[in-house]
Amino acid sequence: MSHIFKVIFSIFFSIIFSYQTTTLKGVVLDEQNNPINNVYIISETGYTETNNDGKFIILYKDKKEELTFNKIGYKNEKYSVEFLLKKSSVIMKIENIQLEEVQISEISGNIKKEESTNDVHIYSNSDFKSGQFHFDDIIKKIPNLNYAGGTSRARYFQIRGIGERSQYTGEGGPIYYVGTVIDDIDVSGIGMGFFIDDIKQIEIFQGPQSFAYGHNAMAGLINIKTIDPRLNQITKKKFTIGNDKLLQASYSYDAPWIKNTLLMNHFIYYSHQDGFRYNAFLNDYKNNKSEFYQKIKFLYNNNKNFNSKLTLLQTNLNNGYDAWAPNNNPDTTYSNQPGSDSQNLYALSLKNTLNLNKNKFVHISSYLKSNMEHSYDSDWGNDIFWSNEPYNVQGWSYQYYQKEL
Repeated sequence: MSHIFKVIFSIFFSIIFSYQTTTLKGVVLDEQNNPINNVYIISETGYTETNNDGKFIILYKDKKEELTFNKIGYKNEKYSVEFLLKKSSVIMKIENIQLEEVQISEISGNIKKEESTNDVHIYSNSDFKSGQFHFDDIIKKIPNLNYAGGTSRARYFQIRGIGERSQYTGEGGPIYYVGTVIDDIDVSGIGMGFFIDDIKQIEIFQGPQSFAYGHNAMAGLINIKTIDPRLNQITKKKFTIGNDKLLQASYSYDAPWIKNTLLMNHFIYYSHQDGFRYNAFLNDYKNNKSEFYQKIKFLYNNNKNFNSKLTLLQTNLNNGYDAWAPNNNPDTTYSNQPGSDSQNLYALSLKNTLNLNKNKFVHISSYLKSNMEHSYDSDWGNDIFWSNEPYNVQGWSYQYYQKEL
């Protein structure tokens, strides 16, 4: 028995010592021999970081293995342990990081952000997170931008406290303090079809923009640019299932019809959700959202001096509107005449750009037709609800339905 124990004991320690690790010490310097701190160093055994003096200690198993040195702003370096045992210092060279240039859509054409005189906030598709489907989902993260409720999707915006809250009867004509534009199409006060999957960039101009965009932008402008056609054939599909019976699907297709000359992008979006507010009287969910959006965009580049962009938009939003309850119940309604917040929109824009020497000529034409309905049960209840405590309405029926086209 003791003999077997000695054999096992011998095998165990032989395995341990066969994987024995040793340490390597060194220092990381820049090209001027200044120490570099927080350099991330990886070996096959583990990882470490340099201290404020640029020094490090790391474990290794074999002299042939390589160590990797990483830090943002410096070129990555790889050295073998065998090399570092002879020369304990590592020199890292500075590497310039090329960031993507951000351009904004001034009335004079696309210019660099730093050259703009406007107070503008820019958000691109890299800022959008998983689970965000609509412009509504990111409004709260934009400084000085708010929106008013009363519709299934945000339509009425305020920038720095100036803007509309609604457009009910008696509140005036369609003149808005905050302009809303998508692909050169003015959708101020009616824009609801802003779906994240097709948005390339959102620009929030804060302060008066009425000189460039008319009286509909006296407080500011929300300028939304959808994805442009790309040079290569690309197909993207997305399908999502979520809470409250969410079903969402999108499809994007890029096709170069004439190489580098005529390009096309086609995007389709559909989603449905029950709206989570349960109507106790009708035993159903009537605050649902059923939304369809389609965009086709053509880009024509004849040469460096001329290009033309044609955008076609269609939205069909059949959204219910059953959001209010007399007792301020957050998830249950009692209306017997639930309303809707629907939109059937067709729009197009044509943008031609001509460059002649140092002069640029831009021509923009747009067309829009939108049929909308906003309706709701103005009494928020039904006869049975109003006859019970604490309301006790007896002898007459309380019915009031509001509908606006």
